[in-house]
Amino acid sequence: MIYLCSNTSCDDENIVHLELCKIKYASFSVDLSAFSALVISSKNAISALEFNKIPPNNKISVFAIGKASANAASKYGFGCVYEAQNSHGDEFALEIVPQLKGKKTLLLRPKEQISDIKGILEKNGVLLSEQIAYENSIVTAPKRQFETGAVFIFASPKNVEGFLKNFAWRDDFRAVAIGKSTASALKSFTNPLVSNKQNISECIKIAKNLL
Repeated sequence: MIYLCSNTSCDDENIVHLELCKIKYASFSVDLSAFSALVISSKNAISALEFNKIPPNNKISVFAIGKASANAASKYGFGCVYEAQNSHGDEFALEIVPQLKGKKTLLLRPKEQISDIKGILEKNGVLLSEQIAYENSIVTAPKRQFETGAVFIFASPKNVEGFLKNFAWRDDFRAVAIGKSTASALKSFTNPLVSNKQNISECIKIAKNLL
């Protein structure tokens, strides 16, 4: 059996969704017209804009990590959306530096962020402002028994933390990590496979090959 440890479920009926965390959006106000660029590392940043009724601005360029983030930005109404080739936090920041150097840029970020996107952009001459847009909180999951050889997909370091708060890891389990930061959170107790793309669909393909 494959279990998806993520804030959102998937359409695959053969995948069991484990809800271990919950997103809480921060209340804030921001004038997007004051910036040339917007940097997001999750589709939750776009949901946070929607939550606060902050409309998209077609004059601002959005730099998104991963297809889900880019799609969310486009769907919300942003006209110029750049989907990074690198879907891991630090590499993402280094990739977009040449396009952002000297520009007023807003980073919409989670309350806790493992990668150093902020530091890398600031050190490389980006005129950066940041706004905490959301936080990921651990929830109590229903108790359950897992099959021998179960495969777990982890969509964030917080979901790793949430799993360990609710369940015990066993040596017969296998893990798939959506990115390097998530993999680092897993490596203290297992050796995960890491998806090359920050994409749940890619993680599912890897997981299915482990069964």
